[in-house]
Amino acid sequence: MRYKVTAHGLFLRKEPRQEPGNERAVLPEGCEVEIHDRSGKWCRVTGKLDGASFDGWVSGKYLAPADAVSFASASRLVPVHWREGNAGSTRAGPASASPLGEAGMPRNLPHASAALDTLIAWLKVEQSRRYRPGGGRTYCNIYAYDLAYASGVYLPRVWWTDKAIASLEAGQSVAAQYDVTVREMNANAIHNWLVDYGPRFGWTRSFSLTDLQDCANRGGIATICARRKDLARSGHIVIIAPETASVKARRDASGRVTMPVQSQAGSVNFARGVPASPWWSDARFGSFVLATNG
Repeated sequence: MRYKVTAHGLFLRKEPRQEPGNERAVLPEGCEVEIHDRSGKWCRVTGKLDGASFDGWVSGKYLAPADAVSFASASRLVPVHWREGNAGSTRAGPASASPLGEAGMPRNLPHASAALDTLIAWLKVEQSRRYRPGGGRTYCNIYAYDLAYASGVYLPRVWWTDKAIASLEAGQSVAAQYDVTVREMNANAIHNWLVDYGPRFGWTRSFSLTDLQDCANRGGIATICARRKDLARSGHIVIIAPETASVKARRDASGRVTMPVQSQAGSVNFARGVPASPWWSDARFGSFVLATNG
């Protein structure tokens, strides 16, 4: 009987024990194996990865019958999500690559500022564990993705690898396998994606903060995404929030927006705020993109 790996990355070990130096390789999620022996929680498995045969021990906790694990596939360059409908991906849970799958999430609401307000309120960025910063990690990319996803706008949380894109553009069928054909996207990568692929998925690059605020005020998704000079450090992305009676964009004497209302996860999370200065112009960032969708 064939099994598939269900962890994002599963250590293949030389011996059935967990200790430094015992690792032989990392098997990606979806990798098929055959079980030959068991020793407590450990299973000796064989299989092939990138055409090369392997033999070793893995934790049986992260194996499931092959026919119980499936992956979305495509034969052209289309939006890709990791494990849609995953009920375990919730606001109360840790950050993950999956879109939110909990019951009651507002989706496909009428295209209006009130709908975007509803989504911002429901996500509860200031309270939800999913976006809580800690250990040097922040989750601006996940929050921006969740808002876009619930609004029916594609902003990638995972995206196809270069090898997968070449296959898709050749018309070949490709299954979405974590760290094999798709990879997670941080804010730096999203910045590049908006430039390279955004127009294919409804994004329009803008050079006007007024355009961004107008888009949000009518219920569309607008963003500011900045890429760090040091690519080993995270960039930042925010979603523009609609203005309310109590929270307005800052404007100059002619009415042009000089600072839009923003909603973000980051080192500080807030559902709606108007920063004091243009953070995207900070010396830490080498480039930024303003873009609208809707």
